[in-house]
Amino acid sequence: MARNVEVKITDNALKRGVLRELSFEKDLSGANSLKQELEILRQEHIKISKDVLQEELKKGFDKNYTRTVDNIVGKLEKDVNYLGKIQYDSRLDVGPALLETFNTILSKSPVVTGIYKFAHIVTFREKVVATSSQELMLWVNTVLPKINIKNRDVIRFINVAPYARSLERKGVTAGRTRPSFGKRKDSKGAKYITWRPSGVYALTHKKIRSKYSKGLQGGSIRFGFLPHNYLGIGTTSTMAGTQPGSGSPWRTSFKKDGRPYLYPVISFNLTSKGVL
Repeated sequence: MARNVEVKITDNALKRGVLRELSFEKDLSGANSLKQELEILRQEHIKISKDVLQEELKKGFDKNYTRTVDNIVGKLEKDVNYLGKIQYDSRLDVGPALLETFNTILSKSPVVTGIYKFAHIVTFREKVVATSSQELMLWVNTVLPKINIKNRDVIRFINVAPYARSLERKGVTAGRTRPSFGKRKDSKGAKYITWRPSGVYALTHKKIRSKYSKGLQGGSIRFGFLPHNYLGIGTTSTMAGTQPGSGSPWRTSFKKDGRPYLYPVISFNLTSKGVL
């Protein structure tokens, strides 16, 4: 009994379809026929991908694009898996990414007294460049285009409220006021419950990294907790209504045991070739 399988690949950019019929009449096990037909489809996939890329390059697509094959950056098209994925990403247009990051942070920020929501700052080369979305938009539109991005340049989003780390670890956001717990095991395999960072900055990082990180070409978007002296922007924090470099003193350590106090941070680690 003959069985037929139809596989159709449609490429919207080229308005072209590829239709292959898999026949098992000569190979009852189907192994060879299927493998051969999948290889034909794989080669068509490679050709279509390259054709689409050339069309987009003619329309002005970034010539210094990043190639991602089967979710592996830099993998060659010829090595794509059967029914795999080939993707080309432009370098990061960092301005829109920064604005979306700040707006996402604001939308997720819990509000009780308002101190936390208005304690977000943005720094570049260890200087505060914005304390609000309006200031960031102005900097992105007027200052950033004139800057020659260098390797290891970092743009950071930081919340300088003294309890920001605690809220982050407890997973407190505008939509969740109760701690978020995770299960872990110690070195002996015993299970225990712990807070997991799932607050404003962790959730924002997850969203922004997924959307923007592929085009960074050696750069990265990271979330973590950093002490004030590592941030390198002076001994005072910038709070709402104050100018950069003034305001409330940074909280540097816990009074009880002297441990360094950490602030939640999202860092855009840039390279000269990873941004437009």
